[in-house]
Amino acid sequence: FNDDRIAPSLRISVSATLIVVVASLLLTALVAYALTVKTVFSFFWYFTTIFSGGLIPYYLVLRDLKLTSSFWLYIIPSLFSFTNFILMRANFSGIPYELRESAQLDGAGEWTILSRIYLPLSKPILATLALFIGVGKWNDWFTAAYYQSQAKLYPAATVLQRLLAEASAGSQVKVGQETAAAGGM
Repeated sequence: FNDDRIAPSLRISVSATLIVVVASLLLTALVAYALTVKTVFSFFWYFTTIFSGGLIPYYLVLRDLKLTSSFWLYIIPSLFSFTNFILMRANFSGIPYELRESAQLDGAGEWTILSRIYLPLSKPILATLALFIGVGKWNDWFTAAYYQSQAKLYPAATVLQRLLAEASAGSQVKVGQETAAAGGM
């Protein structure tokens, strides 16, 4: 804890984790609800998950969006996970359609149906996804290590990974020097 990089990295990790958990749950719930009600667009969501451009095109997109030197690198790309969407949509599909119909007959709009019927009945999946998203974001050292260009914006996982690498490299040099000194006797 004597390292000056720890406190700022913890602030970045905590704020990124909290923002991503809340925003990702909201976005995932909205998309899952929309595609549970209107299934005609589901094909387009599924089709785009089949293909991936790879790391280099992903980096080029992040660079062109000016995210590689920004805190938003940790937020914007993490907002939507297709796996979380599938889980949320499966949960929403399990809610009886009659509840939705009944609410519509009583004059409820889509926002009311989502917020007063679907989300309260989905507390277990929301808690599960919040845990998945939170742990994943907290432990994400890869994003900063490969895409962040400013070391002052590294999250705790990346700083700790680098501190361990530095300590390991230092101990290997020390062991090498001790071996050389012992061999010279």
